[in-house]
This record gives sequence, structure tokens and C-alpha cells, in this order.
Amino acid sequence: MLNEPRGGVFRHVNLLVPQKNPRAQMGWIIMEPADTPPMSGSNSICVATVLLETGIKITNAATEQLGFVHPENPWNHISFCQITAPLTEENGVKVGKNTVTIPCWT
Repeated sequence: MLNEPRGGVFRHVNLLVPQKNPRAQMGWIIMEPADTPPMSGSNSICVATVLLETGIKITNAATEQLGFVHPENPWNHISFCQITAPLTEENGVKVGKNTVTIPCWT
């Protein structure tokens, strides 16, 4: 995928694969010409964008699970949502895994 016939040192691939962890919705392998890093922020953003914009995964999960109605405006969806796992304390600092969801309107 990274080399011939159209590849080169400029080519990177995020290969979508079935998840290994039952809590995950998708897995992917980061493939770069010089390495296969276990994690990459920019690749994560690219994969999340593809999953949401193509409809491979449901962007309305927060609205469906939590519900939302604005008291004065005709909004019935959560537009930006940060979801954080339970906080823990590490070296006196509160930390928690989190993600931000933003709907894609087409």
C-alpha cells in the first residue's frame, strides 16, 4: 500500500480493521514508510473524521443516550460534547481519558 505502483515516502495509510477490544467501535493500523507507530494524534483525527463523515460510525450517540432539548431555541441535539472517563489522580493532578464529538452536517 505504501510503495509501488503509486506509493512513495510521502504516502501514509490508516488501515481500518475490526476492533480487538469489545469496548472499541473500530480498530486501525497506522502505516508510515519508516515506521508503524502505535499511536499518532494526527492519524487519530484523520480516522475519526473518516468514520464520522462517511457514516461508518453514529454521530448522534450522545444525543441518543443523554437526550437534549434547548429551553428557548429549536435545538434538539448536542452539537459539541466532551465525554470524560472517571477522573483519577496522578501525582496530585486529576486526569481522565476523554474525547470531543462534533457532528458532521452534510
